[in-house]
Amino acid sequence: MERDDACSFCGRNPEEAPTSLAAGAARICHVCVGLAREVIEKHDLDPGPKQPQLPAGERRPGWNACAFCGRDRTQARKLVAGPNVVICDGCLDSVAAA
Repeated sequence: MERDDACSFCGRNPEEAPTSLAAGAARICHVCVGLAREVIEKHDLDPGPKQPQLPAGERRPGWNACAFCGRDRTQARKLVAGPNVVICDGCLDSVAAA
C-alpha cells in the first residue's frame, strides 16, 4: 500500500528520502529532484529528434500540467514525467535554489 506522503515519482517514503516539494497529493523527494534535473540537463545538451506529442485525450491525466504549480507544456520550458504526475523545470529550479 502506497503512503500518502510517499514520493509521487519513486514511491520512497520521507524516512528513506526526504520530501523536497509537496503540493496537494503530489510529492517529490530529493533523489528524484536530482534525477529530474539530470534529465533536463541531458536533454538541453542533446535534445535528439523531436518526439511527436500525444493528443491531449491520449495523455495520462496527470501529465497535462505540473502537479506542483499547474503550468502546462505551453507555459513551462520542460516537463519531466513520473508514473502519474509531471514536474516543470520552474519547480525543479525553485527546489534547487532553496
